[in-house]
Amino acid sequence: AGTGGASGSAEPLEANLRCDLKLPRSLERDEKKREPMNIIIVGCGKVGSSIASELNLEGHEISVVDINHGAVDKLANSLDVLGIEGNGATYDVLIEAGAEYADLLIAATARDEINLYSCLMAKAAGVTHTIARVRNPEYTSDLFRVKDQLGLSMAINPEQTAAIEISQLFRF
Repeated sequence: AGTGGASGSAEPLEANLRCDLKLPRSLERDEKKREPMNIIIVGCGKVGSSIASELNLEGHEISVVDINHGAVDKLANSLDVLGIEGNGATYDVLIEAGAEYADLLIAATARDEINLYSCLMAKAAGVTHTIARVRNPEYTSDLFRVKDQLGLSMAINPEQTAAIEISQLFRF
């Protein structure tokens, strides 16, 4: 990722997102080698549930974590996933979810701060790669400055990513 200039101005948003959205080589799909990954998903809302469902269909080993017992129960009973009720930003809960052996943690709660802290704790617990859902544009524009310190493999701002994709459709 690049850095801002001496005046402190950040790079254009598009450049930041392109950089942050590039998947690490070890996570890119290789159609010949489709070994299942051990994945932890923090947040069992609409986004986390959709991700869990898709990754479950692909045959990955999934653990889902949420403080909401009903959301965890619903996913654990409808998919082949391990459900953990607890705070996914705490070390002990991440260890219970299998962080020591996880290839990837996806933090998809409704709170950016929880997502970023979950990724930080996941790295401390031994997770290889982390992805955070970060919706606040102020955080997104500054992430390139601390991405490595937070141990982030990727950060996604769904709204900004969609806006960029839509604008690119109209470029000729």
